[in-house]
Amino acid sequence: MRIVFDIGGTKIRVAASTNGRSLSHDPVVVKTPARFDEAMALFAKVVQDISLGSKIEAVIGGVPGEFDSTKSSLIWSPNLSEWIGKPLRSSLGIATGCERVILNNDAALVGLGEAVYGAGKGFPIVAYITISTGVGGARIIREKIDEARHGFEPGHQIIDLSSHSTLESLVSGSALKARLGKDPRNVSDPSVWEKLARQTAVGLYNLNLFWSPDVIVLGGSMIIGDPAISLPLIRAELNKLPSPFPMPVIKQSTCGDFGGLFGALTHSRQLL
Repeated sequence: MRIVFDIGGTKIRVAASTNGRSLSHDPVVVKTPARFDEAMALFAKVVQDISLGSKIEAVIGGVPGEFDSTKSSLIWSPNLSEWIGKPLRSSLGIATGCERVILNNDAALVGLGEAVYGAGKGFPIVAYITISTGVGGARIIREKIDEARHGFEPGHQIIDLSSHSTLESLVSGSALKARLGKDPRNVSDPSVWEKLARQTAVGLYNLNLFWSPDVIVLGGSMIIGDPAISLPLIRAELNKLPSPFPMPVIKQSTCGDFGGLFGALTHSRQLL
């Protein structure tokens, strides 16, 4: 049995797989504790409940942020600041009773899931961008996460030089909440969402120049929620920008909240 997980800034998703290609049951979704020790205790309980005493051969999943050189602990994380520097990989091993724990960036695994199971299926080069609590993403080449020295952080590209505002600081859910003082779900002003579409378009314009993908898949609560940043508006804004080559296909993610779990499944097949 393999345990796959996706730890986000607000939710933890966990599932088991007996064949490495499909989930054995509906994923368990719980709120992410801010405290590291509480999160590990909760993770242990969830895994105990879903494994039902079966032997666990590997634990594979994603966490938001950047890891140290051995992918054992976080050295930076935008939404899990209290987890930085903690022994994440060894703690997950203790929590699950499994020595083989494989960690990767959460957005990279969601991108891999979308490339193999979702909206990017059939495209050789997939750029995945999630706009949710934060903004993340990755480039997937022929169903494998592209190599990178430090990982991918497209949300930290600078969009406004005068203020050094990044894409994440402009269009993420946490940024919108900080500016307006309310949850994005309660923001009904169309002009706000139109501006977010323009800002997102600039980020995708840059992404196309950097990564030259066949398709850009967009996911996250700011894209698939209600209200949300409109894909037709993003496309319209992109058409206004001069580009040295055409924009790729832009699609909405189709794996829902579980792209990271499908990405972890794929990653496990490639590594185990």
